[in-house]
Amino acid sequence: MATATRTEHVTLGGLLLATTAIDCFDWADLLSRPEKRGTDIVIPGAPGVLARGREQSALRAVLQVRIDGRWVHDTGASTGATVAAWREGAYDAWALLTAKDLDTTQTLLLTYPGGPTASADCQVLEVAMSRQPAPYLWFATVDVLLPDGGLL
Repeated sequence: MATATRTEHVTLGGLLLATTAIDCFDWADLLSRPEKRGTDIVIPGAPGVLARGREQSALRAVLQVRIDGRWVHDTGASTGATVAAWREGAYDAWALLTAKDLDTTQTLLLTYPGGPTASADCQVLEVAMSRQPAPYLWFATVDVLLPDGGLL
């Protein structure tokens, strides 16, 4: 069973994104507030406007993930001493990350230091590789949509 490497971390659809193999290092977009929509109503013949309540729009967030093939997701142990073994480990971790069903509702959890958790339903829109500085070290982006607005 995978354990988190720090107290503040993200879990997406049951996949822990805080291990040495798969690490979500930037989730700042999850802490932002979505825009609100709605307009006031103008009443003909009356001064001013009638205020209308605002509804939160969906929040689109991008998670930055680091995949390190030198480690195994479940145990955290090294996968071997050769670059070929490390590259294979990176592909295994990539398969775990891309196994998230696109456009289906999943649970996204943000765990804070001390134990409280914020959760929301989300949809994974896209998982894409952003750069590869080494054969076993990849950086990816996970584009998620929170239909009900923000986490907090």
